Amino acid sequence: MLFRSAGGKPIQHIIGEQGFRRLVLKVTPDVLIPRPETELLVDAVIKELKLKGVEDNPSKVFKVLDVGTGSGAIALSIAYELEKTRLWALDISVAALEVAGENSIKYGLEERVTFFQSDLFNQVKKYCNEKFDVIVSNPPYVAADEKSNLPKDVLREPTMALYGGQEGLDFYRRIGKEAKAYLDSGGLLALEIAEGRADSVVDILSNNDYIGIELIKDYNERERIVLAWRDES
Repeated sequence: MLFRSAGGKPIQHIIGEQGFRRLVLKVTPDVLIPRPETELLVDAVIKELKLKGVEDNPSKVFKVLDVGTGSGAIALSIAYELEKTRLWALDISVAALEVAGENSIKYGLEERVTFFQSDLFNQVKKYCNEKFDVIVSNPPYVAADEKSNLPKDVLREPTMALYGGQEGLDFYRRIGKEAKAYLDSGGLLALEIAEGRADSVVDILSNNDYIGIELIKDYNERERIVLAWRDES
């Protein structure tokens, strides 16, 4: 195991699992390894749902869409920690969805989390024809010229989960443009972003008429999470 790790294989792939918030998730080379920074994204979504009354309104089930779910870390954590939620989670990778499905069964969440294959939003209405209270995503955001700077263990992770085009912004442009059609009035769009991308992502969201845009810093005081709301009008 030590030799495999020294050779660049991620330790999570060697042992086959990774802790994330209250869960221990199966991970394989088909999914991005969940990281502590993404726990902050989940934390922001949970706080928003609590403000919306998820713990105080027994008659309403809050709907959340996870875009690019990978191992299912984000969707499963929200479902596990907030009982009055219903999650839909998509990924373009069938192999990733199989891993997420196994993690869902492990924690008995398969009745509340629906996983499905989709290229961003193109299959969403097939599985849920209602609008969401929250759309959350940790999209691919490594820029083309950053590949040479990545640690060798990161390079072993799935390409489609890492690279976000020439500037690392391709998925933010698509999500920023398309997500509004699936958000309820006053709904939250919550995104993880790369270091140094905050201003660019804020501009994308502002140009798509999101309001109340906020930035949250990670454990190293780097802007890592952006929150934006659909105008209630």
